[in-house]
Amino acid sequence: MPLFVEELTRAVLESGQTKPSGREIPVTLHDSLMARLDRLGPAKEVIQVGAVIGSEFSYELLRAVHPMAELDLQAALARLTEAELLYVNGIIPDATYQFKHALIRDAAYEALLKSRRRELHRQVAVAIDENFQALKELHPEVLARHWSEAGETEPATAEWQRAGKTAEARNAFAEALESYRQASKLLELLPQSLERDRRELELAISIAWMLFFTAGYSAPQTNDAIEGAIVLAERSGSLKQLVDLMIPRTTAFTASGNLQAAAALADRALELALREGTAANIGRAYGQQMGVRFSVGDLAGAEECFIAGLKFFEDPDLVRLPLGALWPLVTRAGTRGH
Repeated sequence: MPLFVEELTRAVLESGQTKPSGREIPVTLHDSLMARLDRLGPAKEVIQVGAVIGSEFSYELLRAVHPMAELDLQAALARLTEAELLYVNGIIPDATYQFKHALIRDAAYEALLKSRRRELHRQVAVAIDENFQALKELHPEVLARHWSEAGETEPATAEWQRAGKTAEARNAFAEALESYRQASKLLELLPQSLERDRRELELAISIAWMLFFTAGYSAPQTNDAIEGAIVLAERSGSLKQLVDLMIPRTTAFTASGNLQAAAALADRALELALREGTAANIGRAYGQQMGVRFSVGDLAGAEECFIAGLKFFEDPDLVRLPLGALWPLVTRAGTRGH
């Protein structure tokens, strides 16, 4: 491993001995890195704060989190870059720093007491939240991670959910799924309340939607996620969320060839949609009815559903809700005899 060879050579050179004893040679790379950190003096604390911020950090954020005399801070950073523990890009105060290797950052981070880590993560989160709006808006997952590591469950949950929405907006569905899962996991730590139940359902629906894109409509994990969300929706009595979940569940059954189950669920979804009354959901429910009936060869029934749902299909909210690959088929099924 090149980094180990570099550290071992550096340890020999810094010892000043041409033939060091075996006891003086670090047994592991971690020991070598820890020994170097211990010889850094005041710069050790600076690199540890940098390790808490992340693998890359800006001078301004470091200064906000670790207030010390500016000349001393710059001297410490200069020593760290000269020692090739950090790489620098740009000129202070616009400079950014990057750890030479992830293992160097790990060693600096692990040298901190856990209580000190939590406090530093909290300071970083507060600094980003209050003074670094661009970073907060563009990378909510960074703020979410710091709140999580600080043990601040409520703001961490909110930021992970926001990170999921941000990733989803740019079609980064795998990233969005991971962020939603992080939020859902943290939400379980909050006390029981109606608000928590509402947020739990919202996250469950988001996770199910992301699985449609990352795993597919009929994947086992997608179906499990939908079933879990349906349980939550039924518990809350939310008809809209139930329809939102049953319609893609119908698509999953249809795609997997389980047409009997798809037909039963489509009937239930239409019943709930009519009770709930939202035009978009009624339109989607009729669209699913068309898809199922077309798949079983009931073209007359598909046309009837098309005629019944026609006035709902132009609702502007309908087009943003995916009906899956069946939409071209159900459209043709409705228009063939119309």
